[in-house]
Amino acid sequence: RIKDVSDDVIDETQSGFMAKRHISNNIRLVLDILDYSDLILDDSFILFLDFYKAFDSIEHEFIFLSLRKFGLGDFFCNAIKTLYSGANSSIRMKNGTTSRFCLKRGVRQGCLISPYLFLLCTQILTSYIANSPMKGINIADREAVISQLADDTTIFLKNVNQVSIALKILDDFSKASGFILNLNKCQLLPINNCNDHSICNIAVQHEVTYLGLIICKDQNPELPLISLQ
Repeated sequence: RIKDVSDDVIDETQSGFMAKRHISNNIRLVLDILDYSDLILDDSFILFLDFYKAFDSIEHEFIFLSLRKFGLGDFFCNAIKTLYSGANSSIRMKNGTTSRFCLKRGVRQGCLISPYLFLLCTQILTSYIANSPMKGINIADREAVISQLADDTTIFLKNVNQVSIALKILDDFSKASGFILNLNKCQLLPINNCNDHSICNIAVQHEVTYLGLIICKDQNPELPLISLQ
């Protein structure tokens, strides 16, 4: 049922687990912004986020909230709640197995519905950002704000002032959802010149690895194609 309505619910900026969407969409967007950087007059940045074990950390209550937010109906919501209620686990250690404990976080591994439950939760972040005062990067009358491949999230920021706004949004989302932002692995890629080594405790890098590709400001546009081949 979620899969049937996913195209209507999940924003086009999310490529993960979605039919007819591909990782190349995310990569191409970043490369296009860099290719047309001469049209960007602001001190814009691309923020590459890292969430700590996102699939394992999401709160079950947030999953249920997301289902109701997108109008999946009482019967379906209660069915999912039944699947997750009473979930428990134990840890196998060298000297034996621990006693069982309740699980209140994480989507079930190997379950076909888990990816779509996860996408509904990430859509909450997309919607929250869309309705926030945060400003994205504008090129040719189009604004790029966010790009996602499942939990791999990239945010486009109009100027340096947007960094703190974005982090506040992410902090609010983390508190509500259980997602944990790993600031030590987040990176800022400047569109234009930037002499800062870090902004709001996030490292400023002039070269980043994004979805398996090395991306930098002044790279040869043919290099990513060679890497993909």
